[in-house]
Amino acid sequence: RHGGAVPKVDDVRIQGLEALALAHEIGINIGLGTDLLGGMHKDQSNEFTIRAQVMPALDVLRSATSRNARLLNRQGELGMVASSTLADLIVVDGNPLLDISCLDCQGEALALIFKGGSIFKNGLACILASMVILHVPCGARLPSRGSVAYPMRTRSNY
Repeated sequence: RHGGAVPKVDDVRIQGLEALALAHEIGINIGLGTDLLGGMHKDQSNEFTIRAQVMPALDVLRSATSRNARLLNRQGELGMVASSTLADLIVVDGNPLLDISCLDCQGEALALIFKGGSIFKNGLACILASMVILHVPCGARLPSRGSVAYPMRTRSNY
């Protein structure tokens, strides 16, 4: 009935991942974007997880931010968080560096979306209610660069 379409789609998917892996390996600047429409629109955010099959999660995130800015010739304006840049911010219920699938499902795990200078979605109250408050003593020495603190959950499934 499909005339071999399903095996062909699988071949195209495999070859696409191989091409992506090769491009990443040799240092090609890879951006991220999708053009899925109609019934497939809901699958566009799965691109993060698909790419993470052959690229480190950090590089997939860079593809969606700083590398896209470079490809658009808009470095210093897009793809980074700094004063005078166009930065929409998200807070994710999860750690995409450890499990990038938290960015799948059309933003279900996005607890906060700050877009165009305004809060677009705010679900932080639900996340904050399930956190354990960690106390850092006054004068405690914290790392100055390259570290991120993740809250501990009271639920055992975190």
